[in-house]
Amino acid sequence: MSIWRGHTTGCLWFYFHGDLTEADWDAYMEHLELHTRLEGALTETSMIISYRSGSPTPTMRRRVADFMRDRQAVLAHLKGNAMVADSAVARGTLIAVNWLFKKPFDERVFPEPRAALRWVEEISEVARADEIWREIARAVPAGALWPDVGS
Repeated sequence: MSIWRGHTTGCLWFYFHGDLTEADWDAYMEHLELHTRLEGALTETSMIISYRSGSPTPTMRRRVADFMRDRQAVLAHLKGNAMVADSAVARGTLIAVNWLFKKPFDERVFPEPRAALRWVEEISEVARADEIWREIARAVPAGALWPDVGS
């Protein structure tokens, strides 16, 4: 598994590709922890893209749920989080989890990045879709990058 992460004006993003490992998930959770501790650096929006990636285990999902439950006040500043997954099963799981666990921000699930990028730009005062995708394309190797997105 590979996880890339970055930050553009108004948007914190994560990009998952390949099988999920506990070590990768630990790194992801550590980055979330750091980001919420630096409240002054929090962004308006976030985006998580999963391309040809495995699904989180129940233990991994529980860790994220506990993290969000314990930080409701800090996370309430987010205008929204865009979740993108190429797997219909993963999208269905995300939608089901969102029905069961109310987050303190709007979260939408998308089948491809373009619609997610447009939505993030719509809800943010400062995030720009072309800037976000340019940063993702710079960080993620071509073989792991979602094809035909452009800006």
